[in-house]
Amino acid sequence: MSVTRHAEPAVTTPPAPGPRKTDGRTAQRPPALRLLARPEVGVFLGA
Repeated sequence: MSVTRHAEPAVTTPPAPGPRKTDGRTAQRPPALRLLARPEVGVFLGA
């Protein structure tokens, strides 16, 4: 006995237009804070 599967078309909706909301994970940080967050910089300052 064989089973025939029919592919259903994927239904996608476009993203809503407007300003994008950001949370703490995607917020832009100043370059100095991004630099200090790097582990290599902390090791260098500790030495």
